[in-house]
Amino acid sequence: MWAFKKFLPILALLFTTTAHAGTIAVANFSADSSVTHLNSFKDTVVNVTNGNISGSAGTGATVNILADSVAEADMFDDANPRIRDSYLLGITVDTISGGTASSQGTFVKSGGVPATDTDLTSDVSAIIAFVNGYYISKAATAQTYAAGTTTYLWLTEAGAYVQNTNPNTNVSNSALLASVVTSGTAITTVTDLANRRLPGLLVSTQFRTGLYVSRDTAAIVTVFPGTIENNSLMLSKTITTSLGLGTAADWAGGSSLRATSTYGYVGMDTSGNLKLHTTAPTHSNYALSVTAGKKRYATWSSTTYRILGWFYMNVTGSGEINTYELGNIKEADVSNHNSRFSTTSLSTASTTAFASDTESTVRFYSSGGPLTATYNTSIGNTGVSATITTVSIDSVGNAGNWSYGVGSSVGPGEFESTTSTMTNKTAAQGTHTINGYFKTTASTGYINVRTMVVEEQ
Repeated sequence: MWAFKKFLPILALLFTTTAHAGTIAVANFSADSSVTHLNSFKDTVVNVTNGNISGSAGTGATVNILADSVAEADMFDDANPRIRDSYLLGITVDTISGGTASSQGTFVKSGGVPATDTDLTSDVSAIIAFVNGYYISKAATAQTYAAGTTTYLWLTEAGAYVQNTNPNTNVSNSALLASVVTSGTAITTVTDLANRRLPGLLVSTQFRTGLYVSRDTAAIVTVFPGTIENNSLMLSKTITTSLGLGTAADWAGGSSLRATSTYGYVGMDTSGNLKLHTTAPTHSNYALSVTAGKKRYATWSSTTYRILGWFYMNVTGSGEINTYELGNIKEADVSNHNSRFSTTSLSTASTTAFASDTESTVRFYSSGGPLTATYNTSIGNTGVSATITTVSIDSVGNAGNWSYGVGSSVGPGEFESTTSTMTNKTAAQGTHTINGYFKTTASTGYINVRTMVVEEQ
């Protein structure tokens, strides 16, 4: 009996610890419990305990915890793989503004795409995703959408689908998956808005692909889908964004800066917001501490923007954009070029001074790379004389610094084609004006159909 009493504290420790997940079943003790009975009880306890905590085969290892038995609440933050992955790989949440992703910190590894259908219910394909570091795996799941709406589909970190019809409302701790457009009876259009690039896997400084700036109308600038790095964040747009010159909300600061004879710029902040402004890039780094090198950043209304492109507002009305005066900050696969075409006939009798071809003038913002301008012109003469063309930048160089196109002698009323090219002219980053000129060797020289193409190398 003494031995049994001595063993009781040990038994109490075994029963009160919270480390074991197994259930121990032992026959009741009798008044004449023997050593055999105690040994049987001991074997039961050992077997159950070792079934839940087992030794490792590794050298120097102690014990292992039963698989799938430790919840996140039982872990220190510095040992929590979810927190580690969220911090190390930048896996956070998504935000939305105007129906497009403003920033995407989630990662959709596969699936999560709703299907179109002839009714209002369809499956969202099986998905594997990460939100705030949480791993989420769901089988294909049916979703029903309201008729005649555009619905934004989100996936929460808890693995639940949430629908929202407001393009400016974020769902907390969630991944934006898609927009779903319905008619009165069917799912007609699905746009994949999920981020399928691991946010923090690679953040290449100054990285940019896509996000081309283009002219939609004389008063609307469009930005196509793409991705950039901004302050060590990878920011993406998955659909085209339109920005209106007369729309105050589309300008940084909330007030329209539309004006005549003025350059404007398109930029993105670190929240993924696309805005317009009239301040050109001032610095080459996000911290706004370096001005050397290619300038990509500027402060607009106390917010730092990475500048994507430029446009020139002419003298028409409140300021409009010509088709040939808009471009991009030159990046790896993002070009900066435009062209102007004219058929207006001009003439000159000057044999000494070049006459300006005002129909060839192109205003251009250079990112600092070499410029090439090609001035292709149909020329003629009233006599059997030559007409000469040349191309100039910023009203200089037409006295011979650039190459000339010299038309051979042609008969009266006849035309031939000639090309003047300004090749790889080094021009400082900033605004420039490229123009074509022409003169005659005798009689009266004419220019007719012509094209001016300007490109930054």
